[in-house]
Amino acid sequence: MMPSGAPPIDYEDLEFETLEEHWNEYELTNQIKAKGKFVALRILRDKRNPDPNAIGMSGQNLFVVNAPVEQRGPPSPLTPEEVQRTDYPRVSVLSNNEKWNKYQIVKSGVVLKVKLILNEVYRVQGRYDTDGMPCYLFNSTQMILPDKHANTNIRS
Repeated sequence: MMPSGAPPIDYEDLEFETLEEHWNEYELTNQIKAKGKFVALRILRDKRNPDPNAIGMSGQNLFVVNAPVEQRGPPSPLTPEEVQRTDYPRVSVLSNNEKWNKYQIVKSGVVLKVKLILNEVYRVQGRYDTDGMPCYLFNSTQMILPDKHANTNIRS
């Protein structure tokens, strides 16, 4: 995989198909339910690298919260400044169900699997999204691996 950051100048944007894309489910404290999903946007290959398996991926993490009625409030979405702060109270994740998404590169047939991994959750007190759900900040990352069961042409 290529390191994260800006793609190299000479890269190939690889066409891909989504084989599986799942919502992960999380149970937070105070009966809060959350869902998270990684959506692949681009798969790239550096044309200067002779290794055909040296590819990178970019995407977007999406999260949505569902709270009991008594924990909802009037819409007051976060400002960009509030999103940058790091002093919010941390919330415990009581359970999770994180699943693998799968994407197939059309040209090579290579299948990549990606798992969204939730690292930390923070509650922004007194703030509610446009649906009145309490605002949370989610710190997450992705694990990207070739699917060894689907790929017989990938070198280890």
